[in-house]
Amino acid sequence: METAIRGRLSLSPNTVFNPKPGFLPSSFSMYAMSLLSRLFLLEKPAWAVAVAAVGVILGWPFSILAFLPLTFYSLAKQFKQAFLSGAVTSIALLEVARAICMGQRGHFFI
Repeated sequence: METAIRGRLSLSPNTVFNPKPGFLPSSFSMYAMSLLSRLFLLEKPAWAVAVAAVGVILGWPFSILAFLPLTFYSLAKQFKQAFLSGAVTSIALLEVARAICMGQRGHFFI
C-alpha cells in the first residue's frame, strides 16, 4: 500500500517524497547578476550588457534596479559595442517569444 501511494506521489512534479529545485525568475536573475559581475570584472562590457538584458527579460523585471549601475558603467566605457550587444540580445529574445506565441495561438499579444 505504501509503495502505491509513494508511486502516485512521485508522479507529481514536486512533493515531499520527490524534492526538486525550484527555478524561479528571481533565482535566474540572481544567477544572471553574478555572471554580469564576473563579466564586468573581466572587463567585457558588451557581454555584461547582454547578460543584463537576458536577466531582466527572462528573469524578474524588478531586477533591473540591480542591473542598472553596472550596465550604465559598461555603456559609458564602450557605448557602441555594449549598446549593440544589449539591443541585439533584447530583440532576439522578443522575437523568440513572438514566434512561440504565434505558433501556439496564431496571434501575438503582449
